[in-house]
Amino acid sequence: MRLLFSIFIIVMLGISACKTDTDNNNDSTNTDSVSKEISTEEISTEMKDFKEKMTDSTENLQDIIKKFAESEELKKHDIINQNLSEMKVVAKNGDCYTVETPDSGLTRIYEICWSDGKITAITDKGIK
Repeated sequence: MRLLFSIFIIVMLGISACKTDTDNNNDSTNTDSVSKEISTEEISTEMKDFKEKMTDSTENLQDIIKKFAESEELKKHDIINQNLSEMKVVAKNGDCYTVETPDSGLTRIYEICWSDGKITAITDKGIK
């Protein structure tokens, strides 16, 4: 019996010694899905205004989209069903910006393209 107990203790000590710092991290946030926001200097005035209205406004999302969208089709895009209050701009490619927003424990990704102060395209890039 003592032999089994000694073996059990040795095995448990070996397992706990093999754990890394990330194994002991109690943070429930999935850091793999969190991207760093790009600097505000890289973001156009229109995109900054759009983001500010999304994150700081009590205005209806549909009204905000209508203000910025170029076409009637974009004014009815599925993005209006998302909570964009925590939207982050994570990349820029020409006049297009990749944005991420939390969605039911995941991260939803959109690409929003601009021309002459109006949104010309919104592409749902899925979730991560």
